[in-house]
Amino acid sequence: SSQWDDAVTSAVAVRLALLRNDLAQAAKGWRKVGMPDSPGFADLESYPYHVYEFLLLTQARFNLSTGQNNADASQLHRALEILASLLPKAEQFDRVTSKIEILVLQALVWKALGEPDRAVPILLKALALGELEDYRRIFLDEGPPMAELLSRCLQVQKESSPVLPSPRYLQALVDSISPAEAAFHPAGKGRAGPVTVAPSTRRCSRISPAGTSVSWGCRRNEYAGSRSTPP
Repeated sequence: SSQWDDAVTSAVAVRLALLRNDLAQAAKGWRKVGMPDSPGFADLESYPYHVYEFLLLTQARFNLSTGQNNADASQLHRALEILASLLPKAEQFDRVTSKIEILVLQALVWKALGEPDRAVPILLKALALGELEDYRRIFLDEGPPMAELLSRCLQVQKESSPVLPSPRYLQALVDSISPAEAAFHPAGKGRAGPVTVAPSTRRCSRISPAGTSVSWGCRRNEYAGSRSTPP
């Protein structure tokens, strides 16, 4: 549907603006999505679930960046509400990549709220899932805020835990994200995260006008359902 394409393209533009820490452009792009800025904004039957989920994840990223840059805790808590609403479906339907992104964002929000001790256990869950599939970019693209949390996670796993994620996997991520990723994202603020995601099952992609691939690890019936019948 052109309606879905327009919404996804605008959401991609928001993510790209957030990658540049350009909140004004991100806000402009979000208005083009054509929905009010509140959890549960999309009508149940308006979008297939993977589109609905992508839009809400984009909104959560926008709220995270806005909250970080403006020291606005209400925006950060709004992001947490959105992410909490998405997690049950990601778990129920084994949407591994979505679950990892949700957990990553939750961890980053808690860090932004000044509670890294709440962020670390959440991120460890995402990392355990990521190691099973050898996901890396979905963590590395989050830049310096993720680097600090990865270092904390590495210390925890070295000291106390024989379970995944392994210290070797965590060390590889820490080594990869610093200093190269920090140089790419020098501000370390307003990071919106990746537009692409690591592969999961069969990939479904759309190409934005800027040539950025928006991908979901999706199953064969993913495009068939609305939000009420997720893949």
